[in-house]
Amino acid sequence: HQIYCSSCLETKEFKNPTLIYITPWNSHGYEIAKIFAKKFDYISPVWLNIKRTGVESFVIEGKHDIDRKWIEAVKGKNPQVKFVPRVIFD
Repeated sequence: HQIYCSSCLETKEFKNPTLIYITPWNSHGYEIAKIFAKKFDYISPVWLNIKRTGVESFVIEGKHDIDRKWIEAVKGKNPQVKFVPRVIFD
């Protein structure tokens, strides 16, 4: 799991769309997404959460966790990658 072929980083072998989840409690995932960016079509970081604030009242939190520099770094390696939200309901 820690060894990979550095000459294969630019090649996507799997022809179907790929989606990966990045969780804030596993920071290694952020680095893996940057290293293998060309292999992914969709990246879904878990930054946002929805909290109930009352009857039929909710608020979206976690916007401050969005790492724009990391997004730019990944996009620099794969401009076609799409970032899709994954939301936790608290």
